[in-house]
Order: sequence, then structure tokens, then C-alpha cells
Amino acid sequence: MRTFEIPAIGACMLVEKTQEHYELFGSDGQAVVYFENIPQMVDKARWLLERPQERRRLAAKAHRLIAEGSHTYASRLHSILTEVGCGVSA
Repeated sequence: MRTFEIPAIGACMLVEKTQEHYELFGSDGQAVVYFENIPQMVDKARWLLERPQERRRLAAKAHRLIAEGSHTYASRLHSILTEVGCGVSA
């Protein structure tokens, strides 16, 4: 859930490069910054710390993707209930 909670509160995300993250946030620099190993994570964290405007842009974009997409707690609960066959309606 941190994948959704962090952008929901408006924080910039430096995340591990995974297929799930790509599906949620798009390519590197679109809404988040990705890393593949610890040295790269440190380098990219330093890069972000030097760029407050870029951090704000990334945070805003990731927030919009979560808040305006189907990633709220309500939409996730709806998906779960639908998946298990509880027949909820929107």
C-alpha cells in the first residue's frame, strides 16, 4: 500500500524499478524516479535532493495518477470485492 500512500500524501517517490511500478507510474521521470541497485539509489536520491522543483513536479504527477485513477482505498476495495464475487455495484 505504500506504493499508493506515498504519492497520495504528495511525496516524491524514488522507487525500485519493477514491472508493477512501470505499469502504475510510467517511464523513469514521468511520475517517479527508478533505481535498480543501491549505488544507483544513492545517486538518484542525491540528484533529487538538488532539484526541489523536479521533486514537486514528480510528486504532483504521481499524486494525480493515484488520486484520479483507480487506486484509492475505495476503488481498491471495490476491485477486491468484485474479484471475490461479492457483487458490489459502483
